[in-house]
Amino acid sequence: IARALDLGQRGIEALRQAFEAQLFPAVCDAVDAIVAARGRVIVTGMGKSGHVGSKIAATLASTGSPSFFLHPAEAIHGDLGRVTHGDLLLAMSKSGETEEGLRLLAPVKAVGVPVIAITQSRDSSLGRHSTEVLQIGEVAEAHGVTPAQVALRWHVERGDIVFPKSVTESRILENFVAPYTATAVQ
Repeated sequence: IARALDLGQRGIEALRQAFEAQLFPAVCDAVDAIVAARGRVIVTGMGKSGHVGSKIAATLASTGSPSFFLHPAEAIHGDLGRVTHGDLLLAMSKSGETEEGLRLLAPVKAVGVPVIAITQSRDSSLGRHSTEVLQIGEVAEAHGVTPAQVALRWHVERGDIVFPKSVTESRILENFVAPYTATAVQ
């Protein structure tokens, strides 16, 4: 376990360095845009991104930022009318190519709503059509792990208690043993 924690700690350090070098400026821009929004923060995403997005919308609302989750499939069947000028759209998609999410962009932008994308690549369709892009997944993808595994390690490093759903020893080790070191990501 000590070896796994040591490797995990080095992985977290690599993630921290990548965050500071690459993501921090984009996160600051995104936060500024959210704070400046006169309307609501509308969060959208399909699948796992939608589950995470729903939690983000609930957290924003509970901390005083007017927000709600807009399911992309429901949006294209009438709920898009909830989006108005002054709102801000936070669109989440790992690939940035999710059809339902991409269908939202033109009507949302037509009413002057800025789009912040959280996606794997700024070169994706979602990234190219967004006002701001938080490009995620570089560390995870480069080292053959998932963003969820990176997030797990981040929580372990913070001292949080985590309960992964993994049930096999090999999967548990895969979740906690980073396949890279801090120097490999620099």
